[in-house]
Amino acid sequence: MNQLYKYILFFFVLLLGISSAHAFHKYYVSICEIAHNPKMETLEVTFKIFTDDLERALEQDGKFNIELGTVDEHPFTDSLISNYIMDHFELIIDEEVKPMFFLGKEAEIESTWCYIEVYKVANMTELQIYNDLLLDVYEDQNNLIHLDYKGEKSSVLLRKGHVEEKVSF
Repeated sequence: MNQLYKYILFFFVLLLGISSAHAFHKYYVSICEIAHNPKMETLEVTFKIFTDDLERALEQDGKFNIELGTVDEHPFTDSLISNYIMDHFELIIDEEVKPMFFLGKEAEIESTWCYIEVYKVANMTELQIYNDLLLDVYEDQNNLIHLDYKGEKSSVLLRKGHVEEKVSF
């Protein structure tokens, strides 16, 4: 009997662990990396966003069931992601708004990687970043931005009440 209780307890703990792994995470954060490529004169922007958070943001209007990274992924997902990022993220380089181009995404179970480029950026002295990604979904969302410009690295944390930051080089 004692052995049976051990197996039941083991099974219960295992089941609890599996279910909690798929439960909502309690920290809401996205990571954005902005790297200057001097040879190509571009800013290469990479976002790492929790897949379930991004799905929730894209599904807010109730029109589509996104199902990122699955065989049932909605065919308009890339354009929905592009539009969402363009509506919630902006870079102003030396007081000039530069167009951004969505290159694509890689969806994984936990995280989705999104890629954007900004062309014709040979040099810059100031970068103004606006990022309110997912704040329309989660009030306690944090958006961490890592910058790499000419070997100089810095980071910025944006959140509700502080969605914009200027960085000088």
